[in-house]
Amino acid sequence: MFFKGLLLSLLFLALLDTSLAGFMPKAFEGEYVQVKKSKNKWSKKTKEAPVSIAYQFPRNIRLHSKDPDQDILYICNKDTTWIYNPPFSNADKGLLKVGDSSKFCYAKIFDALDNGLTSNKIYKVEKINAKEFLLLFTKQAVKEIHFEKLRLSFDELPLSFKNLESIAMFKEEKSDPVTFKRKSVTIMKQLDQSQFNFTAPANTEIEKMQ
Repeated sequence: MFFKGLLLSLLFLALLDTSLAGFMPKAFEGEYVQVKKSKNKWSKKTKEAPVSIAYQFPRNIRLHSKDPDQDILYICNKDTTWIYNPPFSNADKGLLKVGDSSKFCYAKIFDALDNGLTSNKIYKVEKINAKEFLLLFTKQAVKEIHFEKLRLSFDELPLSFKNLESIAMFKEEKSDPVTFKRKSVTIMKQLDQSQFNFTAPANTEIEKMQ
C-alpha cells in the first residue's frame, strides 16, 4: 500500500512538472506546416507552406519557410538576426536583412515557453479546455516578441512539448493567426551552433533592420 501511494505521488509530481513547469526542451528539430490566411482581403482561403525549425535555448533559432511564392530563411542567435530571400533566378539578386537579435529574434517566443503553462511576468495563461491554452503577453513582452498572444493546442496528454500539435500566433486581438502545425519533432540535447549563423552569398543585397 505504501509503495502504491508512493508510485501515485511520483506520477502526480511528474505530471505536475510537465503541465505546470517549463516544458520546453533545450533543443529540438521539427517539421511543421505553416497555415495563414491569404493576403487577398476578399478571399477566405488559407495558404500552407512547409517549414523546418531548429531551436536551441536561449535565443537560437533557424526557421526555413519553403513557400513556393516566397522562400524565406530566418536565423537568429544571441547577437544577430538574418532574414534571407534567395534570388528567383540567376539574373536576380537575393535579399538579406540583418538586425539586432534583441529586437528581431522570434526565438524569444520559445524562450518564453520555458516558463511553462503558469502565469508569470511574461504572459498570463488562460485555459480554454484540457488541451488548449491561451498565452497573453504583457505589454513589455509584446514589444520584444511582436505577438499579443499564442494559442497552444495539444493532441494528447500529458501536456508536453512533444504533444504540442499546433501554435497559433496572433499579432493583434482580432487578427488572423499564423499557425504552425506539427508534422514531426525530435528532441535534442544540443545542436550544432553553426546552424545559427549565416554568411551572405555573393549575389546578395544587404539591408540593415532598424
